[in-house]
Amino acid sequence: MRIELAPGALTDHDDGEAGVLRLSRPVAEASVAALAIAAHEACHAHQDATGSRAYPLRQAIGEPLAALAPFTWLFFAGGFWLGIPLLMAASIAYVAGRVAIA
Repeated sequence: MRIELAPGALTDHDDGEAGVLRLSRPVAEASVAALAIAAHEACHAHQDATGSRAYPLRQAIGEPLAALAPFTWLFFAGGFWLGIPLLMAASIAYVAGRVAIA
């Protein structure tokens, strides 16, 4: 498995098809947090390489949902300001699900 620099910040990911672990510059630099992120991505690469049955499920569910992540604060704030607790609960449930899948 190769390790490459990924442009941007928080763009760290395992590209199983290309056989590459891509780390953003802040993560590629030495710090405890950076090592934790690199280890997390290396675990995804290991799951992919060993044929973990959970890994394809995570990819199928987690990747499409990740596109919505930047907007969850809007749902929470909208639910708060409009007085719709269900919208706030859905936002919290979404974030909790993302944390569990990651």
